[in-house]
Amino acid sequence: MDRTLRSKGGFTLLELVIVVCIIGLILSIATANFRRVTRVSSINHDLNFIAAFMQQKRLEAFSQKNPITITVGATQITTAPFFGTVTLENQFIPSAATFTVNNRGLFSPTTGSIRLADMSDGSPNNCIVIDLTRVRMGRWNGAGANCVAD
Repeated sequence: MDRTLRSKGGFTLLELVIVVCIIGLILSIATANFRRVTRVSSINHDLNFIAAFMQQKRLEAFSQKNPITITVGATQITTAPFFGTVTLENQFIPSAATFTVNNRGLFSPTTGSIRLADMSDGSPNNCIVIDLTRVRMGRWNGAGANCVAD
C-alpha cells in the first residue's frame, strides 16, 4: 500500500494565536477610546443640562415675578420655592453654593461659576459661567482659577 501525504489547506496553530492576539490588542485600544468618549459625552450632557436649567429658572423668575433660589451641590441641584431636585451624573464644584434669581431675572451673586470636579477627561467644556443675565459654557483656566466663557 502506497500512502502519500496530501497537503491540507488551513491555518497553523501559531497563525491562529497571532491573529487572536492582534484582535485582542485592537479591542483593548477601542475600549479605552470608547470609555473616554462616553465620559466626555456624560460631562457635556450634564453641562448642557445645568446651563439650560439655570436659564429656565431665570425665565421662570422673570415671567412669574417670583424670586427663585438655586442650590448647587456636588451632584445635584435644588430649587426653592418650587422645590425640585435634579441629580447629575458627574461631580461639580460651584463658586457659590446658592444662586438667587430675582423677579427681574438677574442672578445674585452677579458672577459665578460651576466647574467639573475631575478635570482629567479632556472635555472641550468643563465649567459654566454665570453672569448677571447669562449662563454660558466655558473652559476652566487653572492658572487664573476662573471659568472663561466660550
